[in-house]
Amino acid sequence: MVQCKGCASNLRFTCQNCAWMHLFWSPKRKEKNVEVSRRVVYRMQRIGKGHSGASKFCSVMNMPTPPRAKSFKKSSHVIAKHAKTVFMNSMKAAANDVCGLKGNELRC
Repeated sequence: MVQCKGCASNLRFTCQNCAWMHLFWSPKRKEKNVEVSRRVVYRMQRIGKGHSGASKFCSVMNMPTPPRAKSFKKSSHVIAKHAKTVFMNSMKAAANDVCGLKGNELRC
């Protein structure tokens, strides 16, 4: 039996001879969100596509469907927030490097 959430699948293996059963998500779940779905959102952003582009891609690749439009948008906002944080930290580090090279000539 396969259950899907976004682009991830929950697989269940059951032995026909005994009661042994193993459940797992492919790929592994990360907190509440599934990493593969977030990666699909990120990659679609990078190539300038949105939810409909992700749906077409997943259909062509015979993958489970991407997150719903609302979840897709929420993931986009989370990615943008983290990208801004990385950008600001990078710019601060670059400014500190320049100030260190220029000495006291610049106000840092």
